[in-house]
Amino acid sequence: MVGADAEKFADGTLAAGSGVHAGSNIGVDSAGNVTSVTDGAFVFSSNSAPLVESSTTVLAHDDGSQQKITWGRWEVKSSANTFVVMNGGNTKNSIGSFHFIRADQMTPAVNLTAANMGMTTAVYSAIGGSTPTSEIFGESGHLDSLQATVDFTQQKITAYQLKVSFADRSFKGSGGGISLAPTFTLPLIGDCQGCSSTNPGAPIPVSGQANGAFIGPKAEGMITSFGMQTTLRDRFISGTALGKR
Repeated sequence: MVGADAEKFADGTLAAGSGVHAGSNIGVDSAGNVTSVTDGAFVFSSNSAPLVESSTTVLAHDDGSQQKITWGRWEVKSSANTFVVMNGGNTKNSIGSFHFIRADQMTPAVNLTAANMGMTTAVYSAIGGSTPTSEIFGESGHLDSLQATVDFTQQKITAYQLKVSFADRSFKGSGGGISLAPTFTLPLIGDCQGCSSTNPGAPIPVSGQANGAFIGPKAEGMITSFGMQTTLRDRFISGTALGKR
């Protein structure tokens, strides 16, 4: 599964986080929503937070089989209704939403070759995912686009691009050039239009990261999460997406 969340520090600054987690220590409810994760130093529990979004779809494989994909969000409503995220033994001061997207079948590394894939390149485009959120409580954004380009010959994720919009501002982020593997982490840089209160038309630099995993026997899909914040750490976005080639 992949996830994204955000936290607020003692000095008031904000940061969005993103991660990918595999293995058996992922708890789910009867609908397949992720309720807990234990992965090394990272721990998540839905605790008393309400589940505010939950959706499923089916990804078709090239061999005619299928797999179920589930995504959603747990949301902090109050100090008594919150999820818990710990990293390295430290509990985050979580705000906003914990986004997740889960799939059971990750692509084996040996299958991620041009010979086994039967193609040299592929472009993965978003077809679903959790609603992007920001530092403003209850605000929902829209994932305008998310694409990742993979070169199976060069064994690289050559490009990863996304655009998220809210009512009065929009974020763009991009990255790439990393080695191909069943799971990935890549840095993102970009800008926000509308994030400046004094000059809304001026682009404000943003940075963050994206994480993901290829799913299906022949990497028919990709689940991914992302988090970015402004350089002043006063605004952020986070979310997840399902990509299909």
